[in-house]
Amino acid sequence: MNLNQVVIHELVKEQHKNIKKSIIKKVLLPVDNQIVQKLVSGVANLYGKKNNSAHYGIFNEAEEAEYFPEYFDKYQYINPTTDKSFLAITQIAMKRLEHYAGTSSASSGGYMLFANYTNEQGNFFLAAMLKKKAGITLNDDLVPTALDEIDLNSLHQAAKINLQRYKSYKLAQEIDRQDLSYLSFVSPSTSRSAAGYFVIALGCAKGTASAKATDTIVSASYQFFNNTPELKKYKNDFKDSLLRYLTICESKKESAKLSEVEKIARKFFPAENEKQSDKLSEELLETLNNEENRVPVEFPVNKSILKKHTHLSYKGDNYQILLDRGILGVTQDSAVQYDKEKRTLTFRNIPIELIELVEAELKDAGTNK
Repeated sequence: MNLNQVVIHELVKEQHKNIKKSIIKKVLLPVDNQIVQKLVSGVANLYGKKNNSAHYGIFNEAEEAEYFPEYFDKYQYINPTTDKSFLAITQIAMKRLEHYAGTSSASSGGYMLFANYTNEQGNFFLAAMLKKKAGITLNDDLVPTALDEIDLNSLHQAAKINLQRYKSYKLAQEIDRQDLSYLSFVSPSTSRSAAGYFVIALGCAKGTASAKATDTIVSASYQFFNNTPELKKYKNDFKDSLLRYLTICESKKESAKLSEVEKIARKFFPAENEKQSDKLSEELLETLNNEENRVPVEFPVNKSILKKHTHLSYKGDNYQILLDRGILGVTQDSAVQYDKEKRTLTFRNIPIELIELVEAELKDAGTNK
């Protein structure tokens, strides 16, 4: 990780008490400070883990668009970003956080970490709220002086914006934007709860990239099973179970959830070794929810993409065919048998309704003998 800019402000708000004026720093933290580097790296690495699974989306254009999202749009055009522009965008974020935290008596504040960093996945803007019990020691100037191992639950709320993806989204046609997302966020509760002000203040909205999520969850989880020696033999059984779950979700118009996919996968994990099963479970969730695959915590299932995974479909000039993948085989007991040498498909156990249709058509054509 190459740390470009970082600062910590403090949102001063105790639960069920009036909000106080935030502590806003006017000087950035030193990026070459080892404790600062460890803090940002630690928070970034916790992001998207099992206890901090991420939603993926875009800015909410209906709400907050004129505040943080609008200022961020101006900020991202500055390349490379300056210390002044970075500090300014963090101050805008703090104003909105203070505004929304003050509207809820049950809300609470904490340390607000902002960072601009670059790694092998791109350039990111990170905003994360850390509670004071997170294992971080700060001096009166909000400079980290000591850092214990960060508790997974300490990443109370966070948002991360991929600047390259943001630029691609802005340049894309409207129809192509449906499967694009550039921000991700972690929040322990819904926007209606006391903790939800963070998501609202920064203008985060869940994306609707159902096609990409549907395709990726099938291919990436299958690949995970295939690449894990102790799971490889179960890859097809797992895929069948996953596709059945996604089909049910689509038919009921319910969102598919990573937590349910984890439950399906665990049925194939080593039952005799709970620690190993827990480790595999965490690795699967991290694989699906990471920055590369970007499968959100929950998403609507895309019917057409699901159909590609459950059916073989072909449309020629004179005929079209649609087969459930499960009925195709190469043996004589297959409902549809493929003969590789003859390059033919043989249909067996044809229902009487189809037989009647075929015979009637042949009769009308004068070829039924």
